[in-house]
Amino acid sequence: MLAALLARWKDKNTGGMVKQSESYAENITEAILNVFECWLNPEP
Repeated sequence: MLAALLARWKDKNTGGMVKQSESYAENITEAILNVFECWLNPEP
């Protein structure tokens, strides 16, 4: 059960942040805004 819980947490929380950090950005400001979107947008 613990392993399943950790896997879900990783997919739900870490997965969105990794996806956003890998999104295209022309500069560091855009890259940071991509990561900030994790907290502003409920989808990721």
